[in-house]
Amino acid sequence: MSIRTLKLVAVYVGIAFINVGIAKAVCSTSNPPDPQNPETTDIIFVIDGSGSVDTEFNLQKQGVIDSICGAGAFIPADGSTAIAVIQFSDAADLRVEVELTVLDNTNIDDICTCIDNISQIGNGTELLPALQKAEWIFDNEALGAQRFLVVSTDANITDDVNSVLQECQDLRTATTPVQICTVLVGWGCTQSPPLQDFLDAEDFMKDCANADGRHAGEPIGNYSCASDASDYGVLCEECLCHFLHAGETDCDSNGVPDICEPDCNNNSIGDVCDIRDGTSVDCNSNDIPDECEPECNTNGIDDACDIDCGTAGGECDVPGCGQGTDCNGNSIPDECETNGLYIGTQGGLAGGGGEGVSVCGGHQLGHPGTRVTCVTLRDEKG
Repeated sequence: MSIRTLKLVAVYVGIAFINVGIAKAVCSTSNPPDPQNPETTDIIFVIDGSGSVDTEFNLQKQGVIDSICGAGAFIPADGSTAIAVIQFSDAADLRVEVELTVLDNTNIDDICTCIDNISQIGNGTELLPALQKAEWIFDNEALGAQRFLVVSTDANITDDVNSVLQECQDLRTATTPVQICTVLVGWGCTQSPPLQDFLDAEDFMKDCANADGRHAGEPIGNYSCASDASDYGVLCEECLCHFLHAGETDCDSNGVPDICEPDCNNNSIGDVCDIRDGTSVDCNSNDIPDECEPECNTNGIDDACDIDCGTAGGECDVPGCGQGTDCNGNSIPDECETNGLYIGTQGGLAGGGGEGVSVCGGHQLGHPGTRVTCVTLRDEKG
């Protein structure tokens, strides 16, 4: 998925009272949004640095880093996106860690290093000031029309829930609306007690993101739990994609725009729809088109189905199945193994008791139908 002019404001819910007099940003920027280029996307990451967050603090930092740096980054560093990072805890400890900065190839490495060096504040969890600070940045520094607030927290907040939810609504209904994505971490994913006697952590995150009743799992990224940095990145990317492409083609009517669905063959059609429409075959019924599965001999049949047709009418019962051999049981058709002998241990010669090695006769790589002979050599005890 490509994110073009995406103004993402990622907010990690935690602790923060935000007033104008907050701590100076750890990373100041010499590359703020340019009024002459108002189409940039502004992203604010607000991370939960409260004392109730443990290893999840590093999870959040790494999730942000992975989103903008490295091979899996989905937020572009081409001058089209600006980000900021806010860490919150007690109101007095709120910190803007990274000022709103346009990402490009001259600063991306420094920004990611800066985020990696952020230290956790600890103490309480006041979310409202962090949301208010994000609103201030949107109103006074952001320039683009698309704005996103990604809220990540354990939701163990100490400020008034109704006030927090009102601020969420104010952001969503601003003159330039802010789309809110939420991600639960730590305590919020494991605890069932209600949050301030009327709302559990999941419902709180739902209501912050969507006051319009879309609580059945749309967008995917909203109020989901992240157990590692990879989860965080996936949830953010999915949520942003939903918002950016809302109302676009949805071939299977599952509420997910086709462009946000897995598309392993890069034909701009979701894999599930390729399979449904017969554009792709899915012989093992795993919702992955066969052309994207391991298929070493290019005969159009999954390797697993090459070896075994399975049960009648089953997922591998397709024309051409079961014609391959797999003498060493490694799920790779023998014709795709290395030329010459394959020797696979069966417990090791020293084991005795019928253990030994299988030796498979030479076969030509990539030539179906070559006869393969396997024998088992046993030690003197076997």
